[in-house]
Amino acid sequence: MSWEFKWTVRDNADYQQPLTFTDRDKVAYDFTGDTFRMDLKRSADDEAAAASLTTENGGILSTDLANGVITLSIGTYSVEPGTYLADLIRITGELRDPLGYGTVVIEKGITGQ
Repeated sequence: MSWEFKWTVRDNADYQQPLTFTDRDKVAYDFTGDTFRMDLKRSADDEAAAASLTTENGGILSTDLANGVITLSIGTYSVEPGTYLADLIRITGELRDPLGYGTVVIEKGITGQ
């Protein structure tokens, strides 16, 4: 399972995007016990990520794992404005399963702190 995404986010507000994963028959995946990671990079060749969203750091929330629901969470001013490449990886023990890939555009917001 893998899909292409494009999200546009303003840097001056918290962003949360719930994601529900189901199979072709609309049966939810059970992610119980899994962890997740998404790195944001300006280029796939960049060694370091501009930001890493993980279940460990709160960037990916375990919303309802038994029903295939996770939530991406990007905090206010946590990522510099720009266009980033990303892929979402599900980690089950030693297995790394790509769930999606695409771009995340961080735009500079108008209203300040």
